[in-house]
Amino acid sequence: MIGIVVDHPSRDLPSLCILASEFIKKNKKIALIPSYKIEHALLANPNIFEVIIFNFYRLENYKTILYAKSKNIKVAILDQESVAGIDGLGMTNVFKNKILKKYLSYIDYYFFPSKLIMKECLKYNKKNPSNCIVTGYQRLDIVKKKITSVKKKNFIIICTNFPAVNPAFSTKKDIISSEIKYRGDYLVASKLKKNISEIDITFKNFTNEISKIISNFRKINFIIRPHPFENTAHWKILEKYKNCKVTNELNSLEWITKCLALIHVDCSTSVEASLLNKPSISLLYENKKNKNNAVFKLANECSYLCRSFGIFKKNLKLAIKKRLKAKISINVKKFFYSPEKLSSTIIVENILLETYNKKNLGIIKLSLISYIKFFLEKFLGEKIHDLFLAAYRGVFVYMQRKKKNFSSLQISTYVSPGIKLKKINFFTHCRKFNFKNLLIY
Repeated sequence: MIGIVVDHPSRDLPSLCILASEFIKKNKKIALIPSYKIEHALLANPNIFEVIIFNFYRLENYKTILYAKSKNIKVAILDQESVAGIDGLGMTNVFKNKILKKYLSYIDYYFFPSKLIMKECLKYNKKNPSNCIVTGYQRLDIVKKKITSVKKKNFIIICTNFPAVNPAFSTKKDIISSEIKYRGDYLVASKLKKNISEIDITFKNFTNEISKIISNFRKINFIIRPHPFENTAHWKILEKYKNCKVTNELNSLEWITKCLALIHVDCSTSVEASLLNKPSISLLYENKKNKNNAVFKLANECSYLCRSFGIFKKNLKLAIKKRLKAKISINVKKFFYSPEKLSSTIIVENILLETYNKKNLGIIKLSLISYIKFFLEKFLGEKIHDLFLAAYRGVFVYMQRKKKNFSSLQISTYVSPGIKLKKINFFTHCRKFNFKNLLIY
């Protein structure tokens, strides 16, 4: 069986369902696993997994990856999050990190969205993953398959990017501490705190400006799509306007495909808009991060940069009349490569080649809290486990993390016809299911 870890359903599930479908075509059984449940799956029944495709390789999950490897499971990294970064090279942070670079050679497959990013990552180490493969930007598979559940047309989409100051799955304090730990020598605490303080100012100003825009253009429909890791409740207040809807359902590419234009400030969705030949308008005048040079450069390259509300208004009117063309950046094409075939097909072809390293890691243990959570659920049931988790992480974080679950209904839109969906628990003996079953933890 091949396990695929899903970080955030609205962002990652559509393209990962296509990946699952491609494996099933090759008679492979697949299990889709929410990211916060992967340790439970490994502890409950590790012997069923042949390969696990992880959502990223970072300090917060590297021990889980090594644990899987110690159980003779092949491990692959399909990074769903770090493609962008300030300069388009967010993935290089993994290859620079002193702890993470020690274990790169134990990873069997590392997938990259472009040759440029792969080259930049691999130059930092002598010992890299066994198989480094360029797949292209895998999320674009849903565009190639022409899959979308969006029925609306002629709307403006507003994409927000403030998970650091409006977090859904943690607190501001947690974010600062984890970022310091993750980036190590590359960003000192004082600079990070200052940067987050500036993001907070931008966040408040952007909220007020979006309210003003929606109010001034009452005849135009606006869709606000918060970052998948943002707390949606903050933006829901703008639904007081009848021409505004707030949602983080569906993949960003599905919404962008049908929109007239995209409004943002420092958001990588503008890159996706450029790839889909849709115009992006940046409220650059509200961005307080310019002083620290923390602006996402690729996002700016493919956006109309507005330095005042007047300039923005002019661009928006052109977009509404369908007279604002998309800005195409040569650099975007280099960072977000799109092969002729599906990226998912390239991933499947390489994993099925059976080339992997057989390095022995010895005994690897997970954290004590991982074992406690697992045994609570196994022997006392899910309710006791959930009570413990709510007490340990806090009720707000616990409730938000539950949103990382996904249902058969969400998946059915994206998988190939004929595939049967089966919802299972961690302790189910999965060998009894045939290859036409897509298993959901």
